[in-house]
Amino acid sequence: MDKEQLIKLLERFDITPDSNFKDQHFMVNPEVIEEVMIAANVLPQDHVLEIGPGPGQLTEAILLKGAQLTVIELDTRFEGIMTELQEKYPDQLTVIWGSALDIEWPQEVNKLVMNPPYSILEPLLQLIYAFEGLEIVSMIIGRRYYENCSSRIGDSNFNKTSLMTQAKFDVHFVKNIERESFFPKEGERSVVMYLTAKERPHPILYKLAEFFVESPTVDLKFVLVQVLEGVNKKAKKHKGMGFEEFVTVKSLNVNPKLLNRRLQDLNNHDIAHVVSKLSFCFNKKKQQRERYE
Repeated sequence: MDKEQLIKLLERFDITPDSNFKDQHFMVNPEVIEEVMIAANVLPQDHVLEIGPGPGQLTEAILLKGAQLTVIELDTRFEGIMTELQEKYPDQLTVIWGSALDIEWPQEVNKLVMNPPYSILEPLLQLIYAFEGLEIVSMIIGRRYYENCSSRIGDSNFNKTSLMTQAKFDVHFVKNIERESFFPKEGERSVVMYLTAKERPHPILYKLAEFFVESPTVDLKFVLVQVLEGVNKKAKKHKGMGFEEFVTVKSLNVNPKLLNRRLQDLNNHDIAHVVSKLSFCFNKKKQQRERYE
C-alpha cells in the first residue's frame, strides 16, 4: 500500500492519523513492508501476533502468507478496516481491542510483527522478554532502539534495553528507513530489524533480566549473590584444576555505592558497569575451564 492508497483508505473511514498523542506514523513504502515480511519468514503453519496494525498494511501482508494472525489494536477507529480484512480472509484473523501492554497475548503465538508507537517500547520490550515461545520478532522501530539493543557488553551505552534484548535474542539489522516512508512523516530515524531466539539464553544477562522482570525492588547485592552462586557452582565442580577460587561480591569489584540500590533505581550507566564486571568474571572462569578440559 503506497501513500496515495493509504490516504484514500483513511478518508473512506474518516480517519486522521494522530501523530501527537497516539504516535501514529503509518508505513507507505511497499519495499519496507516486504523487508519486514522477509525478516519474519512467515509460514502457513505460524501463528503471528501483530501489535498496532492500524490501517492494516502489515496485516494483509501477513494474511497473504496463509498464517493465523492475531492483532491487538488500541484505536477503535480502525474497526471498519479490520472487519473488511476478516471478511476477506475468513478464519485467519482475530482482532483484540485494547492495549498490548494490558492484554494477555495468545500462548500459541510463535512470531511477532510490529510497527509500534515508539513511546511504549520499553514496557513492550519487557513483555517480549517474558513471553515464552517467540522465535522471531520482526519490526519497524526507531534507530535509537536498535543501537541500544545491539550495544556490546563493555560499551558505555550498554543499558537495560541491551540487557533485556540480548538475554534471550540475537539482534539483526536489515535496513535504514527514510522518514518519507511514513505518513505522517516520522521525526525519528527508523530501521527494519529483527530478533531471533537464542538456542540458549545468555547465562549472565538472563539471570539479571529475570530479576528485573520479577523482583525489581530487591537490592543489587542480593542479585549479585544469586548470580555468582551459579558461577561458583562450576568452580566447585572443577576444584583442583587450578581455578578453584570462588568469586565474591567484594572480589567482583562493583562500585560499592550501588550494592544497596534497588534494581529499578539503577540507571543505564550503573547497569553497564554491573554487566561488564559480571561478564568479565564469567568469561575468565569459562576460559580457565576450557584450558583444563
